[in-house]
Amino acid sequence: MSSMAEITTILFDLGETLIDFGKVNVGRMFNAGAKLAYNHLRELGQTPPPRIWYFWVNYVAIRWNILKCVITQRDFHATDLMDSLCRFMGLKLSKDDLLRLCWFWYEPLHNFGKVEAGLPEMLRDFTHAGLKLGVVSNTFIPGPILDRHLEEVGLLEYLPFRVYSCDVGWQKPKPIIFRRALELTGSQADKTIFVGDREYNDIYGAKRVGMKTVRKNPDGCRRSAADFKIRKLLELREILREFTTPQPLEETGI
Repeated sequence: MSSMAEITTILFDLGETLIDFGKVNVGRMFNAGAKLAYNHLRELGQTPPPRIWYFWVNYVAIRWNILKCVITQRDFHATDLMDSLCRFMGLKLSKDDLLRLCWFWYEPLHNFGKVEAGLPEMLRDFTHAGLKLGVVSNTFIPGPILDRHLEEVGLLEYLPFRVYSCDVGWQKPKPIIFRRALELTGSQADKTIFVGDREYNDIYGAKRVGMKTVRKNPDGCRRSAADFKIRKLLELREILREFTTPQPLEETGI
């Protein structure tokens, strides 16, 4: 058996790993977000174009940028996109107003987010055991919005290291985003575990830089290159025991 010192860091994907959103109707979520954002603009005293026009301008722009991300793996930032679209529509918003606007777009999806019972307590125990914990997520949603969500579900204080692709400019599985996380945590790849739900973005990407990998799939995954497979995050306790000699288990609290 290896000693616990061989694992210093655990990094997590965000959506469908730390926070489960389940199956959502994307069109319905987009329509709800557009309505909230449109009403917010009017509350700010802005004069947006007709609602249907506002909806389609945003829909086409966001879908086009997401498609470019899929093709190039280069990411975009929602506040930058919202700023350019607002200017195109003759609207002028401050940085704070743009961030709030992005929140209203995100809010309908946010309302579906759930975390596993016992997850905050497990992350607390990992932190007390001396492990560094963080997030590496593919997202164009601004970091402050995701941080707010993590705080609401009781996870933020245990995840001090957070890397969002919209800030890096590249998405997983590009090595640069994983290496940015290693630089931020001051960790070595072979002493880091990455936990995610996607085979290509998470498992393949983390393995490329030398991390140990755990794939989460509530339904179970028959085929995966991951070192470990789990249905629930709480199973990580047992996985960490494989890197721990018997004698320090009680001391670590894991």
